[in-house]
Amino acid sequence: MAVMTPRHRRWFAALGGSIIVGALFAWLPVGASAADLRQGPSVTISRGQTINDDIYAAGGTISIDGNVNGSVIAAGGTITVSGTVSRDVMVAGGTINVTGKVGGSIRAAGGNLTINGPHWA
Repeated sequence: MAVMTPRHRRWFAALGGSIIVGALFAWLPVGASAADLRQGPSVTISRGQTINDDIYAAGGTISIDGNVNGSVIAAGGTITVSGTVSRDVMVAGGTINVTGKVGGSIRAAGGNLTINGPHWA
């Protein structure tokens, strides 16, 4: 029996994240074609940075510390949303922390979830 190394686990996590993001793309309406697509071992929207579009991210670590004038759709090992998102947050990952301001719905699936931030009415 083969032993799964940390490298294999990361590869399978990235593959799983890519599959989830692909499924999210297939689920979205056709009219939502404009978006900011990002992937890699680490995806970051820095504090002070503003994205004027929906953002789709897949990676090992995803950090949304800035402002997103749209929705965040992300899949990764660790996802942190501490910035401001004007619309919805849809995330799937091993560890998810949403402590930022979210203007729409939050949909999250993961192993460890922390959702503790202001929500616009």
